[in-house]
Amino acid sequence: MTPRARRWLTLLLTGLLVATSAGAPLAQEPAPMAPPLALLDRTGKAVRLEAFRGRVVLVDFWATWCVPCRVSLPAYDDMLRTYQKQGFEVLAVDVGETRAQVDAFFKGREPLIRVLMDPQGAAFRTFRGHALPTTVLVDKDGYIRFTFVGFEEEALPRYHKEIRELLAEPPEQ
Repeated sequence: MTPRARRWLTLLLTGLLVATSAGAPLAQEPAPMAPPLALLDRTGKAVRLEAFRGRVVLVDFWATWCVPCRVSLPAYDDMLRTYQKQGFEVLAVDVGETRAQVDAFFKGREPLIRVLMDPQGAAFRTFRGHALPTTVLVDKDGYIRFTFVGFEEEALPRYHKEIRELLAEPPEQ
């Protein structure tokens, strides 16, 4: 299958998943520990998920060709502005693309969120991602608490609700 055909198939499957899930989060019970995540950002600096223990982290798997992803990224910038001082962080993991493609996508604007590179999709597979975008909320102790498949602006109040609840929880001692 050609890369272009694979992208269209992924887009079609993502649309089907979004249509059936309506952006509803999948609660993780019992909450599994988030797998290790160590990727490079756009400047080549290594970023590790475990470095954010004590903070609530939204990990978003996305790609520049993904239409819902183009809408979600500015929304995550807004969430970061709202909750960062309370202990919230966003890691936007680009899946399957080169740094040049991602840099071209952001040309003329620099997001507030941290953009990480997963050119082979290994991290996406480790997090058991099947469609883009897939968003995972990780609590202060490193547990996956919610997974969202797809993105709809109508679901943003639910994202905010889940983030506020996780921020209010004390970390385990």
